[in-house]
Amino acid sequence: MSETPKNMAASLRGRLTNRARERKENAQLLMTRYV
Repeated sequence: MSETPKNMAASLRGRLTNRARERKENAQLLMTRYV
């Protein structure tokens, strides 16, 4: 099992940004949907 990230917010933001880039979507819109 992997370790818990030290900076959870940065980790989550990075994962959402990468997912938005892969899907060619607006990262801000994806983050808003997640919240």
